[in-house]
Amino acid sequence: MLRTAFGLVIVILVIAAGVYFLGTPRAEAPTTDEYGWQLVQFPENAESDIPRATVNLRAGETKHALGEFDGVCFVIEELQWELLENEKTGVICWWAGSGKEIGIFTEDGRDVVKVGELDEGLSDDIGFRGNFETILEL
Repeated sequence: MLRTAFGLVIVILVIAAGVYFLGTPRAEAPTTDEYGWQLVQFPENAESDIPRATVNLRAGETKHALGEFDGVCFVIEELQWELLENEKTGVICWWAGSGKEIGIFTEDGRDVVKVGELDEGLSDDIGFRGNFETILEL
């Protein structure tokens, strides 16, 4: 199981690096009929050497600017990651073994946008996805 998780992380990093080095801003990637993501990747800055991305959400006809996040970002479903319980769609922003997950979750019959933490873990730890906080009610 650890080899599978580690292998998945390596594959994701290789794909994310390819997307980053192509230098092309990513167009809106529709993920459901209700929601779509727009990710704009920026190159590393001279101060930190960490790439950043702007994450925007389309909910119906409304666009929401969710902010800038460190790392290379991708839509979860594009890389066939598993969504978490009650998660409809999401984005992972990843760099150097950790990052953020921005997801749309259904809670009490309503959809909310939450941001949580990611960590790849160590050789004896499978990693972490959690500590989500609601940033927007849809």
